[in-house]
Amino acid sequence: IISFAEDPDQEDAWLRVWCSAVTKDNVDSTLRQKHRDEALALRLNLLYSDQVGLSTKKRQSTMKLLSPREVPSTEQLSQTAVDLEASQAMRAYNAKRSAPDTGTHEA
Repeated sequence: IISFAEDPDQEDAWLRVWCSAVTKDNVDSTLRQKHRDEALALRLNLLYSDQVGLSTKKRQSTMKLLSPREVPSTEQLSQTAVDLEASQAMRAYNAKRSAPDTGTHEA
């Protein structure tokens, strides 16, 4: 059993990682919509696509790997870079908007 009772602030971060580490078809649609991060999933594919999945020898022939990794295509990497740049720009814009007004403005 996994519980975040002692540290509830960590729940969203862990769900984001878990939902992004598994093939999206293997994640419940409610969790997928709220927690899956396609850029993170792509990054995991990029970093770990050459790593062999683990399974027990007894069940190896019948088990389906839930987190297979494939090397991302150039198009996927390019789109992710664009999405990441837009996301970072939006975060910076929102941070600037929500920053307290210090009363000093540049001319």
